[in-house]
Amino acid sequence: MRDVYGGDCPSRSTIYKWIERFENGWDTADDDHRPGRPKSSSTQSNIRLIESILDEDRRATVRELEETTGFSKSIIHTIIKDELEMSRVVVRWVPKLLSEDL
Repeated sequence: MRDVYGGDCPSRSTIYKWIERFENGWDTADDDHRPGRPKSSSTQSNIRLIESILDEDRRATVRELEETTGFSKSIIHTIIKDELEMSRVVVRWVPKLLSEDL
């Protein structure tokens, strides 16, 4: 497998674990649920929450959003900049691409 897939193939120990799990009734190759924080907090519901707050108050600060939502500053910045494609102009959040409709 390594000749064909190189470093992208699973290790031999991982394959043996899969074989053992399938022999014991495991019926899917999906990852098991793990406790703890999800890898990304930029979920659609979180994005919609930030967007709805900014729709109501374009002057909301990142600190206010942090207090309201409980999200970290970095997650809020990621959602605003990358997901909503907004930037700060003077004291208001506005879309990066302004149009006549706004």
